[in-house]
Amino acid sequence: MMRSPSDWRNIVVINKGQGAGVAKGMPVMAGSGLVGRVVEVEKTNAKVEMMTTDNKSADRFAAQITTSNGSIVNGVISSYSAAKNELVLGQVSTEDNIKKGQRVVTSGLGGSTPKGLFIGTVASVAKDDFGLANTVYVKPAANFNDLSVVTVINRTIKGE
Repeated sequence: MMRSPSDWRNIVVINKGQGAGVAKGMPVMAGSGLVGRVVEVEKTNAKVEMMTTDNKSADRFAAQITTSNGSIVNGVISSYSAAKNELVLGQVSTEDNIKKGQRVVTSGLGGSTPKGLFIGTVASVAKDDFGLANTVYVKPAANFNDLSVVTVINRTIKGE
């Protein structure tokens, strides 16, 4: 695993590639938490774009929270706050019943990522400057600073 110091929040290189069945778009976990997805594959290695990336054109993860009353709140992991070490869940459909500690998982919407991969837990909920849209801060399940072992998830979405 290699990280360039200037780019550590954006890309890591893992030592498995096409030869090990790694393909572009596969989600990557560290421990029990999602850390990113494969964006480029060579024979013996692959580049993983991290969820912490500041690349504005990154393919973001659709996520969901199941609230205490059983309703599903959808959003998109839109950025990362390095100061807080928290992911930012934006485009949140509603703030109803979102509470600290609730699980945030991939929703499986809009892409190749399977539903149910653990991202982290709700740390706090905030309004934007206009008091409108909500931003949910998520404490990541993975430690982005210790990625000595990662797992590439080889699952495709079948009809749910």
